[in-house]
Amino acid sequence: MGRKLFIVAAVLFLTACGRIIISSGKSPLSEAERLKLASIYASKGEDELALKEYAGILEGNKKSAGAYFGIGNVHLKRKNYKVAQENYLKAIEADPANGVFRNNLGWAYMEEGEIKKAEDEIKAALRIDPEREYIYYDTLGVIKTRAGNYPHAEGALLEAVRSAPPSEVTGLKEIYGHLLELYKISGQGEKAEALEDKIREMGL
Repeated sequence: MGRKLFIVAAVLFLTACGRIIISSGKSPLSEAERLKLASIYASKGEDELALKEYAGILEGNKKSAGAYFGIGNVHLKRKNYKVAQENYLKAIEADPANGVFRNNLGWAYMEEGEIKKAEDEIKAALRIDPEREYIYYDTLGVIKTRAGNYPHAEGALLEAVRSAPPSEVTGLKEIYGHLLELYKISGQGEKAEALEDKIREMGL
């Protein structure tokens, strides 16, 4: 089940630019700048450069939550789920109040079939970061879909639609995509057709 959604987008640094070459030795960039650079590399599929940059950040700051999170995202994309989990846990240890870290940890657990652990992380994210609840309800809906709990999956995804800010067009498109997939998987053809019509009308 595809999801570009919050795995890469939640890094919060998706500014496009050309490759930046840093000379050997100590980087002249701040940690925030290096995190931004690494996320740009990752968004362009240049994973090795991203990982190298994150590793460089950790050499200077062993408690960089952003670096651990970024490493986790690269490994999640590569389907190295255990490595992703290890790094998300380190990010959470460094910054327990960040719900996005728990969201992505929940996703990594789900990919390995650890549904209970996945749900627990999403519930924790909802408690500590209600402002981004649409992200977490969307992930919860995907988890419930994977588990075959279709009524609860629909409820979570509809709550994600309800709580998504109007400006979050990309996020809303992803949520509707997950809801449409749920309707198709669960054999709800009429709901699927109606949702497809709605998506077209909204231009998503």
